[in-house]
Amino acid sequence: MAITLVPAATICTLLNLTERRVQQLVDEGIIIRPERGRYDLVRSVRGYVEWLQTRAVKGDAEAADDVEKAKLRKLTAEAELAEQKSAQIKGELVAASDVEREWASIFRQLRSSILAIPSRMGAALPHLTKHDIEVLDRGLRRALTDLGTAPRDDDIDDADARAPQGAVEPDPAAEAGSEHVDREGAEAT
Repeated sequence: MAITLVPAATICTLLNLTERRVQQLVDEGIIIRPERGRYDLVRSVRGYVEWLQTRAVKGDAEAADDVEKAKLRKLTAEAELAEQKSAQIKGELVAASDVEREWASIFRQLRSSILAIPSRMGAALPHLTKHDIEVLDRGLRRALTDLGTAPRDDDIDDADARAPQGAVEPDPAAEAGSEHVDREGAEAT
């Protein structure tokens, strides 16, 4: 078979390519250019068709692989959802909002109980003065505030973890004017 050489314009028209793209395909060895500005028509068309076929097969394989990956992701998600529903039905899984609501209720009850301690202690221990009850109340309120603003465990470094929180310091000015009673009810001097 005789070699038919054609100009670049013919290759561009026949393959619907720009001259720049034809040059790129020459550099890749897909289109054959035996002479400057002249191209082997049959070998260039065959090379271009083979290149397109290879890309199509490769593209089909990649597309099939993507479809398989998507199916696997879907199956995995469906399995996880089924496990979650099963755990919820068995009572092993509860909604985060339900847990949060329950803990908030518990902490409100705990706070109320702690804030009631000073008045209960005043009634149970009559020797405590009004000042003693106020110091106890301030200490408990400070401890609750510290608990409410304390960093989470993973935010605390070793030095902070060892430091006591909520320690109540006595008020010397207030203590000077208060009267103290010993256990038998006699006034102490």
